[in-house]
Amino acid sequence: MAISSGGYQNLALLSAVTAVRARFFGVKQHANGITDLRLLAEPGFVYQIQSSPNLQAWATLATLTNRTGGIYYLDAEAPGHAVRFYRTKLQ
Repeated sequence: MAISSGGYQNLALLSAVTAVRARFFGVKQHANGITDLRLLAEPGFVYQIQSSPNLQAWATLATLTNRTGGIYYLDAEAPGHAVRFYRTKLQ
């Protein structure tokens, strides 16, 4: 609300919500080959975790709603791949 010399006036404050891309802050391969992915992302948005053997063909491993600001994912299929790249995609 704003106050002017003529009395009270309504003032609307608008904020545009912009989704932030998820950022990897930890990637660890365990002795059994399973890969532990840790990401920071904007809470309330849905993200896909994707993998690729060649940076051209991408497959979605999981679709997760980020409720806390951190996304944790264990890639149990990683041991079957000689090379594995990861990325996130905002859904």
